[in-house]
Amino acid sequence: MRKNIIFALLCLLPLLIGCSNSDDVSDIFVGKTWRFNYISTGGKNTTWYNFPDVTQENIQQYADRTKTFTASFSGLQSGDIISGTFTGQGSLSAGGKWSGNGHSGTFTTSEVWGDPSDANDMVATKILYGLTNAKSYSGDTNGNLFIYFDYEGTTLLMAFSQYTSNN
Repeated sequence: MRKNIIFALLCLLPLLIGCSNSDDVSDIFVGKTWRFNYISTGGKNTTWYNFPDVTQENIQQYADRTKTFTASFSGLQSGDIISGTFTGQGSLSAGGKWSGNGHSGTFTTSEVWGDPSDANDMVATKILYGLTNAKSYSGDTNGNLFIYFDYEGTTLLMAFSQYTSNN
């Protein structure tokens, strides 16, 4: 009987060791190109946040993809934490350093720089603001990434989808 209990516990050991409440941050961020979709209130709401200085025409340019922004991340992971650099292109040339924690979901940036290609493109300005003030992320390996930031007392998210040449 005692042998059976020990055998059962040893069989369960790999299952218990393999469990983790941590994201594989490298699999989410690195080696992919992320295309910006929209900025919304937290909770993955797909309705654009109503910025008073962003026109509906400017939003529609991103919805129609006549204006786009893509970002790529590189970095090295140690445990739950990954750090590296990011670059962005399209309606906004941008870059900087980033760090993400797969256990806590924190996401921070530093030394962020950016230059919108059109000075009247307020969405590009908000993307740059979001990248500069990022505080957390959620995402998966199925092509979804949400970067959260605070804007005038409200938590907003920037939604990205994995970009391939087919979409």
